[in-house]
Amino acid sequence: MDGGIKVSDTVIKSIVGQCAREVPGVFALSATKYQNLVSWGAQAETRGIDVQPGPEEGSKRIDLRIIVEQGQPIPTVAENLQRSVKEVVEKMTGLDVSEVNVFVDDVRDHLERELPVIGEEAESSSTKKKKAN
Repeated sequence: MDGGIKVSDTVIKSIVGQCAREVPGVFALSATKYQNLVSWGAQAETRGIDVQPGPEEGSKRIDLRIIVEQGQPIPTVAENLQRSVKEVVEKMTGLDVSEVNVFVDDVRDHLERELPVIGEEAESSSTKKKKAN
């Protein structure tokens, strides 16, 4: 059959965001101030995820920023996330994922799980409590 299939980067970001939430030890996605500004109005579940063309035609490079749950081994969480993202994106889209880069921006206690995406300017819940008093 003639024709082609093109999967948008927005769809890939959505897949990556869903995948990241399922990896044990990932507290939340994170985003820089710039990413928050550029993605204003975008789905919170995809902030901090960047999809770029890979070195080969039809391949993708994925960068994502995360916050790791306190007490979890960062290298293990990052490697599990890399493996999971690559596997799920390739299976769902048919695209080759050339690399998955994970940037760990913070570590948080699981009891603070009130913000699904945390930017650099966001306050921790302990800071909010101090201001309220």
